[in-house]
Amino acid sequence: MSATKSMLFYAIAIVMLRGTSFVMLPIVTAFVEAEQYGVLNLLSSFTSIAGVVLMFGLGEVVYRFASSVEESAQKRVFTWCFSVSVTGCTIAALSLWLLSDWLVPLFPLPVTTQQFCLIIINLGCASITTVPYAMWRLRGKAKRFCGVVVAHTFLQSALTIWLLHLGLGIDANLISGATASACCAAFLMWHYRDLLSIKSTFTVGQYWQYALSMMLSSSTMFFLQGIEQWIIAAHIGAVALASYFIAAQLGLAVSLSIEPFKMWWFARRHRSLSEPEINNPLFSVLGTELAGVAALFIMAVMPFMLVHLVPEEYLQALQWLPWICLITVLRQQSEFMNFGCFVKWRGSAPVAINCMSAAVMIVLALLWVEFWSLAGVLMAMVIANVVRVVLFLTISQYLLYQPYEFYRVLLMWVWLLLAFLASTHELFGLLVISILCHGISITLHYQHLLTPLIKKVTLRACSFYKQVQSHG
Repeated sequence: MSATKSMLFYAIAIVMLRGTSFVMLPIVTAFVEAEQYGVLNLLSSFTSIAGVVLMFGLGEVVYRFASSVEESAQKRVFTWCFSVSVTGCTIAALSLWLLSDWLVPLFPLPVTTQQFCLIIINLGCASITTVPYAMWRLRGKAKRFCGVVVAHTFLQSALTIWLLHLGLGIDANLISGATASACCAAFLMWHYRDLLSIKSTFTVGQYWQYALSMMLSSSTMFFLQGIEQWIIAAHIGAVALASYFIAAQLGLAVSLSIEPFKMWWFARRHRSLSEPEINNPLFSVLGTELAGVAALFIMAVMPFMLVHLVPEEYLQALQWLPWICLITVLRQQSEFMNFGCFVKWRGSAPVAINCMSAAVMIVLALLWVEFWSLAGVLMAMVIANVVRVVLFLTISQYLLYQPYEFYRVLLMWVWLLLAFLASTHELFGLLVISILCHGISITLHYQHLLTPLIKKVTLRACSFYKQVQSHG
């Protein structure tokens, strides 16, 4: 399948998977009070970090070891990864359920045992989908990926709306999530039952080493992207957490908008080691710049939309949106411009980098939350992510030099910082100028990529129009 078609199907899947969170935002907030919405956010943050652990870094193992090998070798990688995934998720889910009476009281906000058990079901089942999704992305099965994701999302959204109308509050989200994930996991386990082999999990030490490195690296991300919610809940309260969560949800639109590109590119970038013409430096900088464009657009548009989406008690989130956009772009830059760290030292560098950045985040957040409340936490997140970008870029370039066009990234940050100042001081004209300048800059610089794409789309549109005319 061509890159254009793949990204189109990935776009549809991501719009359904994450875009529905924006559609559901006004629906859920209409049924749930701010304090309960804060509890839902806390449970979501636990789901995120535990989900990262239960994925065991297996998606990265698939990309790393199955990208440039023959089909029989690919199947060995898939068998090992899927068997480890199913076995590990089952054991972990049972362990969490047995320890639920001890774990539930550790939450800084009131959570029931029933809610925690629903989260466990969702966690275990959703994590099992990691390997099949990675296999499809690697093999270019974007249409299949899209179909399963759309079905999963539609089932979960429909159940959520129905249960909200029955008056179940935040339990509606938890029940629908657990049900949809269980159905999806059951289907994939039945479909790929020939890949299940407990015996295979005891072999291939290099897979285990790489998977554990990726899992540790991803787990430490909780202290950069998750623990701030626990700090907010413990030091400020559930209402402030709900406000932050709304801003974070809007900030997700930045990631959402470039996710189709990332899903297409990340499944291929390891091939640039053996096929330099794939041009990792070009697409890594392009991905970073696309994140900048998305952030500029969100800063400009979302404030006007949110007023019509949520009750007034949630509108405080608008003042935090520019901060969230900056943090999101920093995270995206770290992910795009870190190639050397993932192919050298057996993937151990990201663990050390994330740990150092997380230490900065925790220390500063705990110091500043007492003085500047939620703003102090956000400032700590910005600084920690700047540290992370610098460390990833420096070490990655040392391990595997890539000829990035750094002036493009610096220019992007000039427009982003101007837009940040414009958003925080309500200077809409300066915000619009920043968007136009960055958009024109990207269009002119990447016209050699855009021109063939536009021609291709135009030809297909004309062909489709002629077919319609002939049948008419």
